[in-house]
Amino acid sequence: MKSLTDMKMRFLPLLAISLGMLAILTVGCGKENDGQDVHHAAEGDAQFANTTCPMMGNAIDPTKVTPELTRMHGEQKVAFCCGMCPPKWDALTDDEKDAKLAETSD
Repeated sequence: MKSLTDMKMRFLPLLAISLGMLAILTVGCGKENDGQDVHHAAEGDAQFANTTCPMMGNAIDPTKVTPELTRMHGEQKVAFCCGMCPPKWDALTDDEKDAKLAETSD
C-alpha cells in the first residue's frame, strides 16, 4: 500500500493544474471587468468598425471596451470582447483580418 505522503505528492500537481485551468476558464471572454478601470464611452466617442467581436462573435458593449481591447486596422478601430482576443487578432494576416472584420461590421 502506498504511503499517505506518496499519494499527496502525486495529487498536488494534478490539483495545481486543475485549479490553474479553472482560473483560466473562469476569466474567459465576455466577463465583467471587476474592479478594473473601464473606459466609459460617451456620446460621440470614437466609433468602432465592428459591433461584434471578430474573434468570438460576442456583442461589443462600447462602455466596457478599454484601450487594451482595441486595435487599429488601417483607418478602422476594431473592438474586442475580452483580453484573449487581441493577441489572436494580432496573429492573423491582413487578408484574414479583412475577412473577420467583414463578417462583424454593420
